[in-house]
Amino acid sequence: MPLGVFYWILQGSVQMGLWVIGHECGYQAFSNYTWLNDTIGYITRACLHRISLGNIVIALLYVCSNVSSQKYEKFANHFDPKSPVYNDRECSQILMTGVGLIVTSYGLYKLALAQGFTWLMMWNWLRGALAIIDRDYCVFNRVLHHITDTHVAHHLLFTIPHYHAMEATKAIKPTLGEYYQFDDTLIIKAMWRETTECFFVEGDEAEDKSKGICWFNNKM
Repeated sequence: MPLGVFYWILQGSVQMGLWVIGHECGYQAFSNYTWLNDTIGYITRACLHRISLGNIVIALLYVCSNVSSQKYEKFANHFDPKSPVYNDRECSQILMTGVGLIVTSYGLYKLALAQGFTWLMMWNWLRGALAIIDRDYCVFNRVLHHITDTHVAHHLLFTIPHYHAMEATKAIKPTLGEYYQFDDTLIIKAMWRETTECFFVEGDEAEDKSKGICWFNNKM
């Protein structure tokens, strides 16, 4: 392996480790002190040229009125295709994004009416969290602060800091039973497998492939 490629992998892994710490601070999980979480989160994200917005309120203010960002001569809104944030080439893209948000929101609204809001929320959170798979990244598990092999616990209990993630994973395994997913396939091999085999999903019912449990497939 060329030295430059090795350095690229090492540098990216270390930076990802910094991102994990900043990500954890954003959840206020790094420590019991908000000021410490905000400080560490700010520093780690700044190192990666990405300053964390800190909480969802500021994030909403940012996209709605461009709070904490560059100043413009007129009101800036990230949903407005004519906003000074964007150039002429990007207007159509922002318009399509807005249409997509409206269509998606309406679809979720109709789904909630049909299935119930509780069902919708359970799918968004619990089922989605249990769809996560812990993977073994070998030595990089430590470099990435175990976000790789304790990701199920992180999605279920996101306020647990990384230094307790291994302990939490051991604790939830007996409770989750068969719902806990772990893949010990060599990560390079797993990445190749996902790239070559996971093209699309289809149901497992013979007569109607849109029904049943959906599986990844690579054959049309």
